[in-house]
Amino acid sequence: MARLFGTDGVRGIANVELNVGLAYRLGKYGARVLRARHAQGNAVLIGHDGRISADMLSAALAAGFCSEGLDVYLAGELPTPGIATLTRINDYALGVVVSASHNAFQYNGIKFFDHAGYKLPDSVEDEISSYINGETADVNEPLQGAAIGRIYQLERAGEMYLDFLLHKMRPSGHGLRVALDCANGATQQLADRLFQAVGCEITARFGCDGNGTNINDGCGSTHPQKLAQAVKASGADVGFAFDGDGDRLICIDREGRVVNGDAVMAILAMFLKNRGELSNNTLVATVMSNLGLHKFCAEQDINLVTTQVGDRYVLEEMLSNKYSLGGEQSGHIILRDYQTTGDGLLSALALIAALDELELDLADADKIMSIFPQVNRGISIPNTIKNEAAADPEIRTKELEWMEKLADRGRIVLRASGTEPLVRVMVEAENEDLAKAVCDSLCDILVRKYPSV
Repeated sequence: MARLFGTDGVRGIANVELNVGLAYRLGKYGARVLRARHAQGNAVLIGHDGRISADMLSAALAAGFCSEGLDVYLAGELPTPGIATLTRINDYALGVVVSASHNAFQYNGIKFFDHAGYKLPDSVEDEISSYINGETADVNEPLQGAAIGRIYQLERAGEMYLDFLLHKMRPSGHGLRVALDCANGATQQLADRLFQAVGCEITARFGCDGNGTNINDGCGSTHPQKLAQAVKASGADVGFAFDGDGDRLICIDREGRVVNGDAVMAILAMFLKNRGELSNNTLVATVMSNLGLHKFCAEQDINLVTTQVGDRYVLEEMLSNKYSLGGEQSGHIILRDYQTTGDGLLSALALIAALDELELDLADADKIMSIFPQVNRGISIPNTIKNEAAADPEIRTKELEWMEKLADRGRIVLRASGTEPLVRVMVEAENEDLAKAVCDSLCDILVRKYPSV
């Protein structure tokens, strides 16, 4: 049976794959498992990223939690890291985010954070799944009367999160001109206020008019082109693009160029090392990190540890070895001494501080770290067979042939997506034409043998 939870919670088309019945059961059995594990607290915090199905799924989740005797507090629209933060500092038993991150509005997702603000480990998610899949029988009698939980609104959730951010990282942004793209999502009510609070001048705004159906629609971290144009046109020094739920950051330099996420991590590594805060002198990234980051770390005498793709795996490595900085090229950056999960707003504050303290201009990022040409493609393959396709002998043989030719001058990463019905292919090489040729040859096999349905 396919695993219910992916690398970032449960996700699917709202009201189809992720319907109210499933949301109710996730709430009900999430509460059941927490109780069995003697989790702290008797209340749950729920927030969302503003997409049209958020209210429907939040209500179903809340009903499930209440049926097991937990009270529920609704935070409304709030970034994912905001829910993780408020869960931790306000002693909730669990934090839940209704969001599909960077995906289109038709999709939604549900992800859990524990009492300490961390994503649940696979073992706990599997316990919840076992009830939902019928592998574990529900033999409990329904609660009655005063034992049933109640639902409350949490006031000032956004203000509490902003206060936390400014307490953790308050750089001097005076004189810095900033353009913003909030993806019509969870940061749209907060970003202006945050950057103005540290003295920045906002020169342009995009993605601040969410209506439930336009989240990530031609905007945000996955579509930074408009912001890039606006940075140049408005004379901004930097542009910050967030995704729908605000846990990732993509940066634009003053020339209107998208800055590689690995280059942003390189700058932050230099910043923390300069402060004496780069624990064990180590940066954690994923197998998708650019070869340029590996060379940068070697030159700077910084250890680079890589994990499988997914910010949860980056965090697991960081927690296991007490590392302070990790992230993904896609913009998930974890500053573990400051936050328990990826936080786009916090990452932007840290970058402002880094550029100031290191006396750098983001436009010089390419001088700090050379980027190898990288080609990324996703081939649509159903969830039921995507793992089989990624392990296909023919494609693995072809991959090995190319790896022998590329040697240490390139890389291939071929994997099933943890969140979508895709097999992803990433190729790095010394020039883009070669990277494209390698990627094409691998993708052609996938398309031929596993036509999308």
